Amino acid sequence: MTVSRIDVRGATRTREGLIRRRLVLKPGALYKRSLVRRSEELLGQLGVFSTVSIGFEDPYVPAREKVVVVRVEEKMPQYITNGAGVRTGDGVSAFIEYGYRNIAGEAIQFTLASQLGYLPDALILESDVRRKYDELTVLDRLERRNTVTIQFPEIGLGPLFRLEISGIDVRDNARDYGLTKDAALLTLFFRPTRRLAFQAGGSLERNVASIFGTNEKGALDEYVRENPATRNIFRVPEGTTFAIAEQLRASWDRRDRPLDATAGTFVSLGAEHVHAEPIGQSSSQPLSPADLSVFTATTSDFMRYDGRVAGYVRLSQRGLALALSFRAGVIQQLLPASHTYPDRLFFLGGIDTIRGFAQDSLVPEDVAEQLLAPKGLSTPLTIDDVVIRGGDAFVNPRAELRIPLTGSIQTALFVDSGNLWTNPKRLDLTKLRYATGTGLRIETPIGPLAFDYGFNVERVLDQIFPTRKNQRTWESLGAFHFSIGVL
Repeated sequence: MTVSRIDVRGATRTREGLIRRRLVLKPGALYKRSLVRRSEELLGQLGVFSTVSIGFEDPYVPAREKVVVVRVEEKMPQYITNGAGVRTGDGVSAFIEYGYRNIAGEAIQFTLASQLGYLPDALILESDVRRKYDELTVLDRLERRNTVTIQFPEIGLGPLFRLEISGIDVRDNARDYGLTKDAALLTLFFRPTRRLAFQAGGSLERNVASIFGTNEKGALDEYVRENPATRNIFRVPEGTTFAIAEQLRASWDRRDRPLDATAGTFVSLGAEHVHAEPIGQSSSQPLSPADLSVFTATTSDFMRYDGRVAGYVRLSQRGLALALSFRAGVIQQLLPASHTYPDRLFFLGGIDTIRGFAQDSLVPEDVAEQLLAPKGLSTPLTIDDVVIRGGDAFVNPRAELRIPLTGSIQTALFVDSGNLWTNPKRLDLTKLRYATGTGLRIETPIGPLAFDYGFNVERVLDQIFPTRKNQRTWESLGAFHFSIGVL
């Protein structure tokens, strides 16, 4: 059966030409269900239709040629949401978001969101904190999270290419410190098939990190040493820095579902170039693992490579499945004195890496070896000196058996492994860390809720055999994790 013509109905705001450009079903060609599904998928990706259906005008009348009707129901083109509140410790806050889904009838989407907060003196109980806040400018004292995004579903290269431009302005204040981030991002997406996707992009970002009440160099490093709970908050050097990055990424997704797969494979590969420059004086010497002062601003220029390969095997009709995954990454410095910008370091520990460790808490192996070295060294390293636990190379193999219990509840048994190094040349696959444990998963409309507990195998052995040498006493016996969805 061939298609005599194609009629478009229901599009009052969207240009008909845009709809027709996304149809792979063509007049004069054979009618195939695979072409119908692909056309519906491409139209759905525009984000301006609540429903899309493609079918015959007269489905029950036999004929060699038939009229195909594309029926769409459009969403409201504009929306706005807002809210406000007052909380002790955070002050007065308000947010507003405005969106336009279909600019010029070309499905160009614009989103502007702003969240503002201000802590007045009346809500600051401590006099020293009030004094620090009074020294800030109005702009720095105003906490904010502003984002603007514009998406182009087509840029003249066909319906498989999409462009997104966004800007971010964030200011976060706490009792003792302030963080500012301004960034502009441009990303080009290319999806030739439903399972294969590519993206290329670039970003320009400005980061400012400061400790209130002091202008002394090294204040940020000292603050994190005294407040280790903040080590995952600060991922930028002290002072003001600019970073420029270009990125390429490809993924091939054959999983039956992305958040709790039981069959299929997934492959993701990425490469990123980063160049960062501090504003003002910077260090010109390479930093050794013994220094670990990643908050010292230096010129950075490096390549970052990472990848993940995963496979899922269904073992029973009820959903018993085996999930296997391997992740790895390495950073290559392009300048002799370069070191990795802190937010581009690799981190291990957490729900998606090694579940026997708290999030991003694993100390790199070459640093751990210094911590375990004899204390007779002239400059012994202690765990307090490890202010941020990132590295330039890592490996992370994982295995998990997913066991259904009821229709919406399942459990899992897992073994996670891997390690991290600050010096990629010291990567040693014989020195992996291991964690094992179990978890509970509950199906919900937004994805499975996952509750996992992982035991740090080496620390468990330390408890069983107290006389073991080189015990990593700074590590915990295990860690609990919660997430929505599992890899």
